[in-house]
Amino acid sequence: MLFFLKSQTVRGCLIMLLTFLSFSVKAQTSPEGVWIAEKNNTKIHITQVNGEWLGKVISSDNKETEIGLVILKDLKKEGSEWKGMIYAVNRKEWYNVVIYPRNELLELEISVGFLSKSLKWQKSKS
Repeated sequence: MLFFLKSQTVRGCLIMLLTFLSFSVKAQTSPEGVWIAEKNNTKIHITQVNGEWLGKVISSDNKETEIGLVILKDLKKEGSEWKGMIYAVNRKEWYNVVIYPRNELLELEISVGFLSKSLKWQKSKS
């Protein structure tokens, strides 16, 4: 009877582990897709072009926003995060960014010296 309980416990643990791993694999691991920035309802398409990950503006409610502008570049995966550069349109400068893909959400941490700023972009439904 003790062997039966132990094998059921081991079997149960294995099933839980496999279930967890299957959900983990489905979690967003890359920033690829179309994302909506909160400011001006701007849509950014992140994709790999010629081996390089880029993010380009594809639409915006702000009429002055340049469609096709590269806003993310040099993205490289390091563990569970992506590091690269983000363009600040108002300052016309590039800053370090760390991106954390979280299913339907991208969390961006922008670093400027000792200061940092957090942004959240939603995955576009279309």
